[in-house]
Amino acid sequence: MSRLQEVVSPPDRIEADLAVVFFEPATVAPDGPAGLFDCRLGGVLADHLRSTEGGRLEQRLLVRSSGRIASPWVLFFPLAKVGVEPPQDCLAEAVDTALDAGFGCLAMAPPVERWPDREYWLGALQEILGRPEKSALECLVTFNRSYLHDHAAAVFNL
Repeated sequence: MSRLQEVVSPPDRIEADLAVVFFEPATVAPDGPAGLFDCRLGGVLADHLRSTEGGRLEQRLLVRSSGRIASPWVLFFPLAKVGVEPPQDCLAEAVDTALDAGFGCLAMAPPVERWPDREYWLGALQEILGRPEKSALECLVTFNRSYLHDHAAAVFNL
């Protein structure tokens, strides 16, 4: 039986076999969860997007975290047309990619900045994980954005 569990931890602190984060291929500076993971991993996604051979729209990037985050592996997955079309197909494809690669426990941080409906993400994941071929998969999902800061805010030293 597949398991979907919502957790309150920031995405880089969730212990799972694989962290799945989505990015907008058209951007050079990743934002949201992809920006957090890119920062933790030394800019590997931004470098990939800037390179002439790396920035293909459909290209996925699997990176070893080397202890910089709680999960040993990170899958950067492109979201094309998100904000225009519901991302369920990309979500299903990301889960299939993780399963095909042999991962059994996923940590996922949906890009709510692109498609803000939290209930949509949970429902879509529940539907995808409810399929018989996904019965052994565990998915930990977080909507925690505590790592985001208002860099325009005034800072007072008292």
